[in-house]
Amino acid sequence: MADYNTTMRDVITRVRNTLMDATTSSGTLHGIKQVKRGILPSNTQFPVITVTPSSENIANLSSGNANIQRSVNVFVITQPKSPADIDKLHTYGDGMMEVMRSNYQLHNSEGEPAAFSSEFSDISYEDDGSLAEMTCTYLSEDAREKRLTSGTIEDNPTTKAIATAVYDYLNGYKATTLSGFSQIINGNWMGLNERRFPTLSIDVASQQNREYESGREQMTATFQLDILSKIASATDNTLNKHLLLVEEVRKLLNKNATYSGKCTDSQVSEVNHGQIEDDSGMLYSSTITLNAYARHTKPFQSSAS
Repeated sequence: MADYNTTMRDVITRVRNTLMDATTSSGTLHGIKQVKRGILPSNTQFPVITVTPSSENIANLSSGNANIQRSVNVFVITQPKSPADIDKLHTYGDGMMEVMRSNYQLHNSEGEPAAFSSEFSDISYEDDGSLAEMTCTYLSEDAREKRLTSGTIEDNPTTKAIATAVYDYLNGYKATTLSGFSQIINGNWMGLNERRFPTLSIDVASQQNREYESGREQMTATFQLDILSKIASATDNTLNKHLLLVEEVRKLLNKNATYSGKCTDSQVSEVNHGQIEDDSGMLYSSTITLNAYARHTKPFQSSAS
């Protein structure tokens, strides 16, 4: 029975392989020269298809598992020189949709599915006929291990204290699971030109308080964990290494619930992927959103009469 446990790396690889299989002489996408992952290298042959990660939205379930919606963007890129080339782009766009719908569960060569459901966006086209784009979203599961919890929960922790606890926890894996990072930073104070890549930084995004029982408030602190990797060479392996780092951080966050008693619970809610550019070139960028819940004693609690 399929368990539908997968990763963004696996989804992108399966999408790429599905499209690549359709580029044969008898395939729906015959004429496509290459199918790539991520940023295209300078020696790209056109027309080309490339697959990039977009987002991962996570819904925790009472069973201990989580449902994850993973979205990837698929681009067909050409260098049109005539109206016939523009017509060909639309043919490739239609073919791309047909191919992805035909393998909507992303079966691999062994027939094992990665998703139990999927959705596909409309195809959008650039006015100059050079690009077609669609988004594919796959729903899968994520099995959760037993989580680390603390015997004592602190009252009134600051967001800085929680961020430091998260940093200390992750930094403890710097020599093992997270050895692929050159830097792990508490805060977002260091400029890009000062960093050593790949880098992981932890920063406070927001804080909300609401009353949930007599005399106490629940604080929800939201943290952004930014992972940046230098695109030294635009190869498929560069993106693979980056996504592996993202996955290792996400798995470690899923294993810890309370971060040395600084919070009552926590959960990763989403991961957003993209690219940014600094003075020295392009970077793969992924942001993990972590929500942490803490107890706060109300500052103006009325005494009994």
